[in-house]
Amino acid sequence: AGRFYKDAFHRIFGNLGDTINISTINTGESIEEDTEGTDFNAPTIIISTPDRNTDAVLRAEIARAGFDVGIVNTEVLPSALLRLGLEHDDDELTFLFRTAFFENEADREFYTSDPPLVGYKEILVKPPYQSNFRGWVFRVTPPEDLKSDPFPIPPLRVRATGDTSELELAKTMDRLREAILKEYESLQFSELKSYRWFEESYHGIQTTTDVFGETRDTVYFRTDTFELSESGEDFVIVYGPIHSLTGKSIYSSFILYTGDIVKDLLPLQSRIMLGFLSVNSQMSEESKLGLKGSAKRFLPDDPNADLFYVWKIAKANPDNEDYCAVVPESNYERITYNELFVAFRAYIDPKLAVSAAYEEILMDKVIYFSQEK
Repeated sequence: AGRFYKDAFHRIFGNLGDTINISTINTGESIEEDTEGTDFNAPTIIISTPDRNTDAVLRAEIARAGFDVGIVNTEVLPSALLRLGLEHDDDELTFLFRTAFFENEADREFYTSDPPLVGYKEILVKPPYQSNFRGWVFRVTPPEDLKSDPFPIPPLRVRATGDTSELELAKTMDRLREAILKEYESLQFSELKSYRWFEESYHGIQTTTDVFGETRDTVYFRTDTFELSESGEDFVIVYGPIHSLTGKSIYSSFILYTGDIVKDLLPLQSRIMLGFLSVNSQMSEESKLGLKGSAKRFLPDDPNADLFYVWKIAKANPDNEDYCAVVPESNYERITYNELFVAFRAYIDPKLAVSAAYEEILMDKVIYFSQEK
C-alpha cells in the first residue's frame, strides 16, 4: 500500500507478484447446484506470508481443523522487496479483491453489504456462512520460537505467447476509423492519444511510484483528457477490437474516468480518479448494452466487423441512439465529471493465467467530435 521514504509516507499500491485469479485459485466443491463443477460458491483458504515455516504451520493447523489442504492457496509476500515490521516507518500492506458479473443480484447485494464483524479476540458475527458472503480474515502471529525461513520471490508468469494475430486486424481498424470520420464528416474532430497507463508494480516499489493497484491480470491503456458540454453537441467515439473475441482476453472493457482536482480534501490539492461508467464484452449482442455488435453499422460488409466495437460517449442522447453512454450528473459535491478520460482493460489471455503482453494487443482509440466553428 505504501512506504516511508525520506521521512514521508508515499502511496505505492503495487501488486506483490501475480494474483490469485479465476485461472489459478484452489477451491473445494461448489456448495450450490447451479455452479456445480466450477470454482464459484466454493470454499477456499488463502495464506499470505513471507515465510515457509509460517506457511507450513498454518497448513498443518488448517488440516487439524478438518479442512482439505487442497483448497489452500499460498500468496507469497516477497520479503526481499519489502520492509516488514510493526513500526510506523515499515511498509503498509493491504488486500484487494475484485469481483464482477454477479448472475444473482441478491448475491451481489449480500456480498457488498454483509461484512463479517470481528472484535478483539472475538468474532461478533458467527457462522453459519450464509450470514457472511465475504468470508473471514484472520491475522495470525506465529510462535516466537519458530525459525525464520523466507520464501524466495516467486517467478512471474510469462505474459507473451508470441501470438500477434490481433495485430493483423490493424487494416480493419483503419477502415473502421475512416467510416467513423465519414459518418461525422461535418464536425470538427481530434484524435486522442492512447498510451500505456501504469508502470509495473515491482518498478513502482523500487522507484516509490504510485501504480494505482495495477495487476498483471490485465493490460492498462488510457487516453488524454477531454471535456464535454452539457448540450451533448460534442462527444467522443470509442472504438477498437473486442479482445475477448480476438482470443487475447477472457473479457475486456472501456471505462470512463473523471480526473477532477479536489482542492479541499487535503492540505494540498489532490486529484481524484473515479471510474464511473463502464461497457464490457460480456453483455449479449441483443442487449445493445455491451461491446458486441456495435461496429456493424460502420462496416456492414466487413466480415471482421464482429470483432470490433464503436460506442459514443456524450452528456446527452436526444435521439436515443443505440450504443451511446450518457455521462450522468455527479452525485458528489467535489467531483464534477468535467475532466474526463477513457481507460481500457483486457483481462487474462485464455492461453495463460495472466494478461496478454502489451505488444500483442491492438490498442483501443478515441476520437473527439465538436460542432463546426
